[in-house]
Amino acid sequence: MIVSHEHKYIHVKTQKTAGTTTAVLLGQQLVSGDATLPIDAEKEDITFPDGIVIKPTRELHGKQLKIDAHADIYNILSFFNDTPNLFEYKIVANERNPWDRVVSLYYWHQKLGRVPEDVTFKRFLYDRLAMDFGARTEYYYQDIPIADYVIRYEYLHDDMAELGRYLGLSKPLELGGLHFKGGVRKDKDYREMYDDQMARYVEIMFSRTITLFGYKFDDPYPTKEFKPLPNNQHMKRRVYRHAKRQLNPQKQQQKAK
Repeated sequence: MIVSHEHKYIHVKTQKTAGTTTAVLLGQQLVSGDATLPIDAEKEDITFPDGIVIKPTRELHGKQLKIDAHADIYNILSFFNDTPNLFEYKIVANERNPWDRVVSLYYWHQKLGRVPEDVTFKRFLYDRLAMDFGARTEYYYQDIPIADYVIRYEYLHDDMAELGRYLGLSKPLELGGLHFKGGVRKDKDYREMYDDQMARYVEIMFSRTITLFGYKFDDPYPTKEFKPLPNNQHMKRRVYRHAKRQLNPQKQQQKAK
């Protein structure tokens, strides 16, 4: 999760989509006052420029609030709702072929000890996926994607380079050999992990993503680029205002009087 006030963008970090790699590259061009969270990229020595707000907190109704690295856009807008015109910030996210992504998630959860070694992929898919992960789309609000730019895992180099230009960054976003949290899963074609019923199950769970990017089970590459909705700015303003009302109900009641 990144909120850059300097370049007016929000990075919504999605799971197993090269989100950490993206955050590391973007993090090198943050400036004083920008906010992010620590990155534990397999104990790599990740540092940020001076003055960056690491692990931002805020107080609400006498309680200290924190934000999660994989917070969705609603929670990010809620947490930073005291930022003027936050809804005007560009929203950036990452995406990946869902069938490939779920396999990666399975091996990642095993590495972290969240899924025992004796749990098969099929069992994980049916018993754990919906409960622990589901078809989470952190850059969606009420089933509507409100991102301005989405980096496709399959075109990571090209999309990252374009993102740097899109955000107006001073230096290009060049991957080189950079790739964090990789090498966890076995070198195996994700399609070999599925039978027809399992593939259909993922298709149903991730139907929005599949339609949006034109993903197919038999082809790992998306057939579409992400196109923001024509009313995207209106939707961001709507989410921002809704979050503000939810966090400050007393102020809203006073205004109503």
